[in-house]
Amino acid sequence: MEIKEFVVQLYHKISEYNIDEYKALYEGTTIEEASDCYWKKALAFFQKLSDEEKECFFSIIRQVAVDTTANILSILDNSSYLKNKDNDLVLTFENKPDVNLSGDLVDIFLGYDEEQDN
Repeated sequence: MEIKEFVVQLYHKISEYNIDEYKALYEGTTIEEASDCYWKKALAFFQKLSDEEKECFFSIIRQVAVDTTANILSILDNSSYLKNKDNDLVLTFENKPDVNLSGDLVDIFLGYDEEQDN
């Protein structure tokens, strides 16, 4: 797997598959079915939204997922650091330990996200 293919698959996983999962959960779960207090509040909030507001809600969730993933990738790229970091992180493939994936992940990811918005 090439770096770009890895990033594209990751992008589609978080921006499409996960959003579809959220939509199915929010649209297919009733408040009575929910057992978690947080989930009941989230469903009550969601059910009050208009169709246009629901689309906006899912756009916000998608953007948060993209931003969070970009932040994690920037740590793996060593372009953003964790507190008290001592060593650079290196991400490799199991069968190709000489191929370092770190370095361009966040740039490829955000570039691909930008392409999808056009």
